[in-house]
Parts: sequence; C-alpha cells; structure tokens
Amino acid sequence: MKWLLRLPFVGIGWLVGASIWYVARRLYGNAGGYIALTLYCFSPAVFFPWPGPLLTGSLGIFGTVFVAIAAAHTLYAPAGAAISELRSRQRRIILLGLAIVLAVGSGYWAISLVLLGLGFMLYLVPERRLASLGVVLSSCVVASLLLLACFGFHGRALIAALTQTHFLPTHPFHRGIIAGEVLRAYLTGIRHGENLILLVLTGIALVAYFSWDRCRYFGNTAPLLSLLVLTALGLGAFADVFVGPFPLRATPFLYVFLGGVFADLLESRWRNAFGILLLGLLVVYATLSVLAVARLRASVLY
Repeated sequence: MKWLLRLPFVGIGWLVGASIWYVARRLYGNAGGYIALTLYCFSPAVFFPWPGPLLTGSLGIFGTVFVAIAAAHTLYAPAGAAISELRSRQRRIILLGLAIVLAVGSGYWAISLVLLGLGFMLYLVPERRLASLGVVLSSCVVASLLLLACFGFHGRALIAALTQTHFLPTHPFHRGIIAGEVLRAYLTGIRHGENLILLVLTGIALVAYFSWDRCRYFGNTAPLLSLLVLTALGLGAFADVFVGPFPLRATPFLYVFLGGVFADLLESRWRNAFGILLLGLLVVYATLSVLAVARLRASVLY
C-alpha cells in the first residue's frame, strides 16, 4: 500500500521531467533539452523525500506558463483556420485549464500566474489580444469546473474555501515570521546547498545572458522572468523548500533557462571550451547529488 500511494507522485515526477525536456527541446534544440533534463534528473526535487504535492504544484505552475505560450502560437493562424488548428487550440485550452487547477492546488496565490501567462500571450500575438483573452478566460472556465468537481460540485464549499483563504500574509506578525523563515532558508540554502554547482551554473548563465545579445531573446527571457516572479512570490505568498535562493517549485524554469543559455554558448565560437566546462560541471553536479542521497540514506538507517 505504501508504494501504491507513492506511485501517483512518481508519475507526476516523470511528467515534470518530460515537460521540461519537451519545452527545452522545442525552444533550444536537442542540446538544450538534454541539459535541462540532466539538471532535473539529478535535482533535489527528484532525489530527496520532500512532499509529493510540491512536484504536483511544479507541474501545474510550469504548465500554466508554457501551455499559455503554446496556445499563443495557435493564434498566429487566421480566424478562419483549418479544423486541425482549431482542434489544437481547443486541446491547449483544456490543458491550460488542467494546469491552472494543479497550480492552484499549491495555493490560491498561483492564480496570479495566469496573468503572467496572459502577458506572454499578449506579447507574442499583440494583434490577437481579444483572442488571447478569450483563450485564457475559456481555460479559467475549464479550471473552475475542475476545481468545483474537487469540492464535489458543492458551490458553497468552494466559496467558503475561497473566502477563508489568505492569498498573501495580512497580519504583521505573520509577515515577520515568513520574512524570518525566508531569510533563514536563503542563507541556509546558499551556505549548505545540496548542490552548489547549480549556483555556479546559474551564475555563468546570468553573466552570459546580460553580457551577450544572442542570449537575450524571448525563449530565454520567459523562463527567467517566470523564475524571478515565483521567487518574489515565495518571499511573501507561500512557504517553500528553497534550493539556494530559488523556491523548489520555480526550479523547472531555472533548468529550462540554463538549458537555453548553455545551448547558445555551445553554438558560439568558444563551443569547445564551454562544452568541456559544461560536461565537467554536470558530472560534478550529478556526483554530488548521488553522494548526498547516499549520506541521507546512511543517516536514516543508522
């Protein structure tokens, strides 16, 4: 029974990894996809026994942003598009609604990510603003129906849950506790990070992004902005396990961003040097993660 209860979260972990690989591969090619997938496969989210709902929330949050971006690409087709284009748009509306429900399962603060996804859509297809708004509203209707189903289609129970929920901490005492906990988590995560190589990779990627024009395009900027928004929300809206300075539920965007920047670096004239550097860092990254798991198992057994 113990393993039967764990199987759904194992499946969700596979879905998160597959989503990260698929998005990174579509954006940056095979190199970016495999870099992002490697970072995820040896990440704390996979190795350490943290609650499964964190992975569920990660899947919903990641899907809310990138399914919205995918839905925006279906709007490039004219209004009288082929049936296949319309069906593709309908599938993305349903997927976006499902992603919103999974994200809201992490907390009602995740509704704000719908606005982030809508902002990306308006940027990508400014000439189809009404259509973008219609897609998002349709997805919200789907999400509302699914959320109502979670409450057994009892509208009063859903309304009571919404009215009793604090989207942001309101009491000064609560704000002080959260600020103290976040500061402690930041310092602990950076000082005793499960894998400091992730911070090294992030530093290299940020330097390359801000110093090299080729890295500053929408494919790299979207996951970076999403990462920053979720980190800002993590300071006051929700408590999370922090991986260094980043909330655990924001790390899928970090892996995609790193995959994109390093894929660009591997296509530069210094590709051999960056290839050797990246390979070495990934080997150390994976080794440290495996050793951390071995220490954890030893501490549990003894």
